[in-house]
Parts: sequence; structure tokens; C-alpha cells
Amino acid sequence: MRVAITHPECSLGKLASSIIARAAARVHTSLLGPAALLTGDDSPMNGLLAEILVSVPASSIAGGTDQIQRNIISERVLKISRERTGDTDKPFKDIPRNTVV
Repeated sequence: MRVAITHPECSLGKLASSIIARAAARVHTSLLGPAALLTGDDSPMNGLLAEILVSVPASSIAGGTDQIQRNIISERVLKISRERTGDTDKPFKDIPRNTVV
């Protein structure tokens, strides 16, 4: 079995690529309007653009959400200490849920 070793610096590339993909999707839809989401032979780029635009949100989720990537960058790359929550020493079953503070 092969285990992938990742470096925390890779989170920078992952986060940047998902931000760039969302920006590019906004530009494409601004230029083409509703036609950007058409499929078929007479659509822009024969529907390839629509496929790309629909899959853009997945890049922010696959391999860890953007927020998880930001946490990795702050803790492991920038060496910023983790925010204390007060529940890290408790089992999950003992953590209060659905409470109003």
C-alpha cells in the first residue's frame, strides 16, 4: 500500500487553484451570460465550458475545503497557534450541542 506524503505548503497551491477557478468561472459567465451553461453542439465550446463551470465548486471541496486549507496554512506554514475552544479535552459525546449562549 502506498501512502501519499503531503507537505503543508501544498495547501497554498490547492487554495490558490480553487480561488482562481472560481474567478475564471465568474469571468466566463460575465462574458457569455446564460449561454455559458448551455450544452450541445451549438453551445460555446460544444458544451465543454458548461461542464467546467458546473464542476468548479468541486475544486473547493475535493482534497479538503478551502477553510481546512486555510487552517493548515495558518497552523503549519505560518506557525500561528490554534484557537483554543475549551472542548478539546472532552470526548465528542460530552460536547454540548444545540445550545444558545
